[in-house]
Amino acid sequence: RRSLVEAERLLLESHRELAGERAQRRDAGVDDLLEAGKRREALLKQQIAALSEHVHQRGVLGISVNPGPPYTVEDVYELVDETGAICNHRVFVGDEVAAVDGFRIANHEPEEVFPLLMGPPGTLVEVVFRRENGGGEYSVIIQSHIAIDPAHRHDEEEDEEDEDEERAVA
Repeated sequence: RRSLVEAERLLLESHRELAGERAQRRDAGVDDLLEAGKRREALLKQQIAALSEHVHQRGVLGISVNPGPPYTVEDVYELVDETGAICNHRVFVGDEVAAVDGFRIANHEPEEVFPLLMGPPGTLVEVVFRRENGGGEYSVIIQSHIAIDPAHRHDEEEDEEDEDEERAVA
């Protein structure tokens, strides 16, 4: 009888120890999950901050355009199509911008025209050009992007200075 009571006591102690170990493992698992959640939250905050900064940036289209009517192309650099491929060969210096996303711009002021051309990186704009010397019109879908060449990048602070320059870079 005594060994039976002793065995019962040992079994009860063993059960308590196992329950304690399970609780510790469960608590450790919860702690691990909490830590992983905190790391994920910090990563998401970094990603959101980076995206927010990206959205407020002004992209470039890869063309320089005369700052007033007629809006003729003065330079072609880093023109990117909707697939992300460089397509400088599609637009020529001297071609005129005739429409932006279906909006005819011939008699409109730069304050109306350039915001249509310049959006956050990654946005697409359909630009209709007219070939120099009476050539026909053609359409190009262009992707606004971060300039590859630092000479063409825009910062928020530079935007105010750009307004005073002779040329407008789209």
